[in-house]
Amino acid sequence: MKKLLVMKFGGTSVGSAERMRVAARLSIEQSHKRPVLIVVSAMAGVTDLLIESTKHAEGGDRSGLEENTRKLEERHIETCRELLPGAKQKPVLAGIRDLVGEFQRITRGMLMLNDRPPRSVDEAIAIGERLSALMMAAYLNAQGTKAEPMNARELIVTDAVFGSASPLMDQTTEKARKRLLPLLRRGVLPVVTGFNGSTADGRPTTLGRGGSDFSASILSAALEAAELWIWTDVDGIMTADPRLVPDAAVLDEVTYREAAELAYNGAKVLHPRTLAPLVESQIPVWSKNSFDIDKPGTHIVPEITTRNGPCAVTSMTKVALINIEPASAILTGTRAQARADLIALFSEGVEREKRFW
Repeated sequence: MKKLLVMKFGGTSVGSAERMRVAARLSIEQSHKRPVLIVVSAMAGVTDLLIESTKHAEGGDRSGLEENTRKLEERHIETCRELLPGAKQKPVLAGIRDLVGEFQRITRGMLMLNDRPPRSVDEAIAIGERLSALMMAAYLNAQGTKAEPMNARELIVTDAVFGSASPLMDQTTEKARKRLLPLLRRGVLPVVTGFNGSTADGRPTTLGRGGSDFSASILSAALEAAELWIWTDVDGIMTADPRLVPDAAVLDEVTYREAAELAYNGAKVLHPRTLAPLVESQIPVWSKNSFDIDKPGTHIVPEITTRNGPCAVTSMTKVALINIEPASAILTGTRAQARADLIALFSEGVEREKRFW
């Protein structure tokens, strides 16, 4: 769908009733011009709450689990009541309670087992995005824009690497087009959960922390969107960390490669894997600030013809970088002359590895 605009709203951009209203207004404005699909994160702080709850369950801490579940339900009920007029609240409140009940079912199983099976964790922590999608779609409908909440588990097919799954694009493309294109052609605005998917046999997965960006790019590629707009709480991609460099400026334009390098090496604006699905179709991306919508943001494009010098600097604390070079030139002939750089990143006890071939 060549005119399609995909917009992703991060956790702070849907973090309250007020922020959801802004996100809805932006979506409605664009839907008057062209087809729109939006992808939503969980409300700010909710995913952390859900993960913490599964840890309480694993540790046998029933009271901690129940307290967190109460907080989860109360926050969303309060937001629903602030967001929607009284006549529209009842079905959404019922939906919130159903989703919280689903979360309780999963975590009580963990509590009984004193275990956190990765598959169950993925199913549990995706509840946050499902709650956001439920409320956003309800508000859009209340404003006169036809919208439908969609669980990305029904759209994005992934491998079985629970907690950090990767999409199977051919299957995802077939499934997403079958479900979403009829809605878009009828003028319905799909509100899709970010962060989650499922294996080909239906087991729930997640795409890793920050994976809502990745979800939006996967769906953009599958539907051949015209553009992807990623709404956050910053003005765009900056030349440096403004906490360290007071005169850091917003970059007007960067390439896919530059944005990916910045993301992999500490910049927090994008999920590191976000741009990969977009490369073949060369779908442009905007990184924008939903708290200051008049700011133009950063345009991320396949290629820039003129560039003099570096565009930005990023840094990571508590990091060890290890480059491995073959001792013998004979070894360089393996893997089709590939050179492997192994980067072991240690931060607060977490090790991440990245390979380039």
